[in-house]
Formats: sequence, structure tokens, C-alpha cells
Amino acid sequence: MIQHAEHPPATAASAAPVRARAKQRHLWMDGLRGLAIVLIVELHASAIMRMHGINPSPILEWFDVAVYPFRIPLLMLLSGMLLQASLSKGPRRYLVGKARTILWPYAVWSLLLVLAYDFVPWSTLLDAIVAPSSHLWFLHALLIAYLVALAVRRVPTWISSLGAFAAAGVVALVDLPMWAMHLQPERMLMMLGYFLAGAALRERWDVVERWMRRTWVLVALLAAAATLVALSIAPTIRVSYTMAEYAPLVLAGVLALVAVAIRLRWTSPPARALRAIGRDSIVFYVTHWFVLMALVWPLWLVPDFVPLDVQVLAVATSLLAAGALAWLSHRVRAVGLLFRI
Repeated sequence: MIQHAEHPPATAASAAPVRARAKQRHLWMDGLRGLAIVLIVELHASAIMRMHGINPSPILEWFDVAVYPFRIPLLMLLSGMLLQASLSKGPRRYLVGKARTILWPYAVWSLLLVLAYDFVPWSTLLDAIVAPSSHLWFLHALLIAYLVALAVRRVPTWISSLGAFAAAGVVALVDLPMWAMHLQPERMLMMLGYFLAGAALRERWDVVERWMRRTWVLVALLAAAATLVALSIAPTIRVSYTMAEYAPLVLAGVLALVAVAIRLRWTSPPARALRAIGRDSIVFYVTHWFVLMALVWPLWLVPDFVPLDVQVLAVATSLLAAGALAWLSHRVRAVGLLFRI
């Protein structure tokens, strides 16, 4: 193995702490990714209840609004933190890898969505190429982010991230034609900004982690997160992670979650469950909608059930079903092909 001159060969003693830090980073990253997936499943349970004419639980509806700005930006930032490891494989392996693990499940489950529901038109497959409207839009945004990151890989990542946020702000001020608005460029640029911000943080992670372990930094980040929650639940203010003006608060709020996560051991049973969800996040993300659609209405017909019962049971069953598919996907080739090739 060739060693760079500026990095002396690691001894067994010096390599052990590095491996330990890397292992711990994977624990909290998987855990946070799993948490974001659970929050997304709960949000979609509320949305599907409304589709069936059922009012969601007021408690969970308030909760959905409070955590709305954190879910997707957290997923994008965590994905961006893995960017450099992917780029280091070279452009060809990078593109093939993303086609196998993102493009493939996006295409498969977009087709299954059309086949499963009469109310989803075949034109949805054309929309999926440029402007998806289903719950699978996140995979489309993630794939675009990886492609753009490859194209701008020689530009400092923090500059690319700031550029994406700035471009989103400009787009929001421009009167776009209808066809351009259909593409939702502001949302796409904001997703790219969060993704590249994660990559920028990862490049300087030793410094970033030292700062986030300081108590006053944690307090400041938690204050920013609390401010974002307060703005989100305010009835007269519209807050969205897709709006450029909220990018600093959203990033601070997401970093507050990271600052808390790096302080946890992630070894308790609930933490291990979240880590398992995070490791197979694609499986949980693409399948949960189908399970929720199948469960919400039958559960609502159960005597004495209330919205809270319906939501909690639907979310729990959706996660269990996705967990079973994730387990099978690693053991049965046919099942695995639903999620990767």
C-alpha cells in the first residue's frame, strides 16, 4: 500500500482509536438516519389518513408540524457526509454504484406505484424523470445531488453548498414560467445545498466534532432548533426547509441533532432498532407508503379505534413489514432485486 509522505504509516496503537471513532460515527449516523425515516413514516401516515377523510391525531399533527423542517434536510446532510467515500472510487464506479442503489429502486418502485393504484396515472412515470410527485421524490433529489456533486467535485464543497443555497434564494425571487415551476427548482437547489453542506462538514469532521462537543455550542444549536420549532408551529408563519431564508436555522437545527447524537452510545434496544432502520433506509423509505395505504382504512373500521390508535398501529406495522423485507433482501436474491442490483 502506498503511503502519502505527509501521513506516516499508522501503528496498531494509533490506528485503534481511529477505527473506534469511525465505528462510533457509523452508529450515530445510522441511528439518526433511522430516526428521520421513522418521522417520515409518521408524517405519511397522517397524509394518508387525510386522503381517506380521517382527521389525524391532534397530538401527532402538532408533532408533525414541529419536526417538519428537520426530516429531509437531516437525511440529505447525512447522505452528503458519505460523498467523499463514494467519489474516491472514481467516476465510473461512483456512477454505477448510484445507479444500482438509488436509480434502480427509484425506477422499480415508481413502476410498482403505478401498477398498484388506479388513481396514479401512467404519466407519473414520465413525471418521475424530471419532477416526481410521489413520496419517492427524495430518491430523485438524492440522485440529482450525487450527479451534480460529481460535476463540481473540483470546486471546494463549502463554496458549492453556499452556491446552491444562494441559487435557491434567487430562484425564489424570479417569476418563473409554469413549466419551470413544475420542476420545483428551489426545492432541488435546497436539497443540493444540504447535501453538499454534509460533505463539507465531513471534510473537516475532526474540527467540527470538537466544536460540537463543547457545551456552549450544543446550547446554541439547541436554541436555534427550538426557535425553528417555535416558528414552525406559529399559525401565521410559513416555515419550510425548501425556503432559502430558513437554511441557516435548518442547518443549525439539524446540527443540534448531530451534536446530541454524537454524545449517545447508541447501544440500547431502541437505539439498535433505529440503527437497523438507518442501515436499510432505502427499503423502509420506498415500501412504507404501500403498507400505510393498505392499513389505514381497515384500521379505522375497527370498533372504538381513534386516530391516535390508527396512526401508531399503522406506523408500527409499516416499520415491521419494511424490517422483514430488509431482512429478506439480504437473504433472498429476488427480494433484494427490489432494492438494488
